[in-house]
Amino acid sequence: MIKKLILTLVLCVGMALLLGLPVVADSTTSMSVSNQTVSPNETFDMDVYVVLDTDSRGAQFDLLFNCMLLTCNSVTEGDFYNLGGTQDTFWKEPIIDNQGNGQIIGAACVVISPSIPVSGSGVLATISFTAEALGISELELCNVVVGDADGNSVEVIITSGSITVGLEGDLNGDGRVNILDMIIVGIQWGQTSSADLNNDGVVNILDSIIIGANWTG
Repeated sequence: MIKKLILTLVLCVGMALLLGLPVVADSTTSMSVSNQTVSPNETFDMDVYVVLDTDSRGAQFDLLFNCMLLTCNSVTEGDFYNLGGTQDTFWKEPIIDNQGNGQIIGAACVVISPSIPVSGSGVLATISFTAEALGISELELCNVVVGDADGNSVEVIITSGSITVGLEGDLNGDGRVNILDMIIVGIQWGQTSSADLNNDGVVNILDSIIIGANWTG
């Protein structure tokens, strides 16, 4: 009888411990583009970045942009799935539309057998743009699909970004760099703000020098 009671007690304690175990969080997979500020006529790169905590064999995306402000020159494969060029992948060249709505359509990368699925973080693709006019272009990731090692769709957190085309030092956005921008630096002196042009954490004489170097009058 005592043995039965002890066994029952052990089973009850075991069940309680099992019920008290923490729940494992859902996997997190994300795809993102960042924010950048560039100058007119500047050609620059924008990375499409992925973070995967599960093995994956491929991903795809579309991207919308303002073709009045930006021209897309090319979209090239990043080094995430090919592990820096050490394994074979198939890169699907996207359609680039610089005339209509501003679209990159059907960029995709897939790991080819016998290459192995990958996880972690890295660059899925690198997009080359040229800034054509002043303004802010949103970069909207859409039609994003990430497949796991068995070809099943994975839930993805999507973070879109933007490109600001402006003159360096044009703090008030009027298309000129002059005394008005210098006044803004003076007002925000010693602070951490948008007037911190060199991103060193404080508005100071170094930011004033940048305005002077880009002075348009």
